[in-house]
Amino acid sequence: MSGPGRVGRLRADVRRRVGGRVAGAVGMDELAHLDATVDSLAVAVRENRELEAPLEGLVDALERDVAEVLAWRSRTGDDGEVGA
Repeated sequence: MSGPGRVGRLRADVRRRVGGRVAGAVGMDELAHLDATVDSLAVAVRENRELEAPLEGLVDALERDVAEVLAWRSRTGDDGEVGA
């Protein structure tokens, strides 16, 4: 192999190694993991937003049901007998 070819390979190897060390020192080596985490969180947020309206409806219906039961129990007494 010629001298210029070796120098080119050596230069590329040094850049790769130094680049890897710099990336590690500043945390850039974790960017791929961070990107995957951000993508996962974006999906979760989108899914949560899609569920928000149906869940609000369920909570509203449950609150109405509980209010009706409490009103009924206050009319009938704790033992469930009407007029007690």
